[in-house]
Amino acid sequence: MILNDVCDLRFDIASGSRRPLATGAIPWSRALLVSLVLIAVGVGVLAPLGKWSAVFGLLLVASILLYNLLHHRWSGAVIFMGLCRILVYAVAAASVAYPFDLHIFTKMGGGLFLYILLLTIVARREDRTTPGLRRNLAWMLPPLGIAAGVICWPGIDYIVIVLGVLYVLWTVYAICALYTQPPRMRHAVMSLIAGICLLDAYNLAVLGQPVAACVAVALFVVTVAGHTKVSGT
Repeated sequence: MILNDVCDLRFDIASGSRRPLATGAIPWSRALLVSLVLIAVGVGVLAPLGKWSAVFGLLLVASILLYNLLHHRWSGAVIFMGLCRILVYAVAAASVAYPFDLHIFTKMGGGLFLYILLLTIVARREDRTTPGLRRNLAWMLPPLGIAAGVICWPGIDYIVIVLGVLYVLWTVYAICALYTQPPRMRHAVMSLIAGICLLDAYNLAVLGQPVAACVAVALFVVTVAGHTKVSGT
């Protein structure tokens, strides 16, 4: 988030943004230094966990940098945002055990990639009050989110069903905010961002990890509560 503000400084100043760097509340050089330190710490923590943890971590850093540098210049930069989320999964999996199950990773990672891709397209320029055709694309989010889980699901498990329904209902609630008059773009985007935790919970339940799924649900609650104090976008 800090790096995003660092890279967007010129754009934010030109558009009259009230972000801290654009207003001068925080020096650009200090924000850049903090970003670089956090990146170094993150990669440094991954290095002792194995070669592939560090490799995926560096690829994640590269994707973050490319998105932040290109998203105002090239609409296709949304691809890097999708890659960022997939690589978070790859880093986590490689840190626990490598090699991991590529069959499951490809399906769930691919579903998450498409979810983030669409969310980013819908969220682009959320300061605008007219979402246009993007809100119609948002209806693809519920089926995309649960598709990978349905493909990988080994059998009937009620926690999977409950979390799948919860994810769909929350996503539909978020999308409906795009159809109010005027459309509540920022609320919709923040709700969809929070919904990523529910998607993670659903995927974890599909993988037979109910405790981890409950943790993800708890983090969803924390994210929604946090958005009442700090804007998530």
